[in-house]
Amino acid sequence: MNEILKIASIGLITVFLSMILKSCKSEQSVLISLAGGLVIISLCIPIIKSSVFSIINVVKNTGVETGSILLVIRIIVITYIAEFAAGTAKDSGNAALAMKIELGGKLIVFSICIPVLISIIESIMQLIV
Repeated sequence: MNEILKIASIGLITVFLSMILKSCKSEQSVLISLAGGLVIISLCIPIIKSSVFSIINVVKNTGVETGSILLVIRIIVITYIAEFAAGTAKDSGNAALAMKIELGGKLIVFSICIPVLISIIESIMQLIV
């Protein structure tokens, strides 16, 4: 509960500062928004880290292969990073760059999934033959 209050407070302060600066110095407004976003992300990292370690420990105790869980976590991290970067680009008025960042994130996720797809297809082929 404490963390969300910190995150919301920093977010609101960042929005207000950005709105004030937007009228006179728009380039500094973007920097304030970026800095606020980075502070919020830095507050989230310990929470995410402990959650990921908890999930990995549960998976290890059940005997399930950790590779697939790590793959899912990796995909989630990539999508969040791409979303943050694209949002920052949109906020700075660069929608074209934001679209390219989003596309890059999607292509990276796709390339990560290719070995899994190949493995599934090979398993199906072994069942058929």
